[in-house]
Amino acid sequence: MVEATVVVAAVLVLSAVSVLRIQSVRATSQADNACYTVLGSLRQARRSALTEQRKFVVTFTTPGLIVVQRVEPNLQLTEISRATLLSGMEFRAEPGIPTSTHDTPDHFGTGSVAIDFNGGNQIFFHSDGSARDATGRVNNGVVYMARPGDIGSSRAVSLFGATGRIKDWRLSPLAWRWT
Repeated sequence: MVEATVVVAAVLVLSAVSVLRIQSVRATSQADNACYTVLGSLRQARRSALTEQRKFVVTFTTPGLIVVQRVEPNLQLTEISRATLLSGMEFRAEPGIPTSTHDTPDHFGTGSVAIDFNGGNQIFFHSDGSARDATGRVNNGVVYMARPGDIGSSRAVSLFGATGRIKDWRLSPLAWRWT
């Protein structure tokens, strides 16, 4: 009877540890998926601008909507794709993330707003692959996403306007720095 009790207790402890580990891996996977959604939308727009030799605009709307549109010759917009962040993730600059310009992803923005393209929520990709604002100025920016109240879920995507280079970032819990 004592041996059976020890075995049952060991199984319960292992089960509890497994459940906690699975929840942690699942939360990380969901945060990464939100980041990949943003990356994919930006890359789709840039690639389409290069291949079709036309302007494409990406619009970010809180809490988690991304719309990619083609700018037609008559300046009308044609929707190409629409994506939504899932699993409770939002465009969000979670309190506690690094906010010094020196510590933000690629040193863009201040980390105080979730969608930071020099004050706008849109980015236009031109036929040369560059990213610009609505007035045609080269525009560097960053988009933050997180699950509300969970700083460890923070992710960011930065965009170099002149080249259209797109990078993803995650907040390292060891030093609370973007890596």
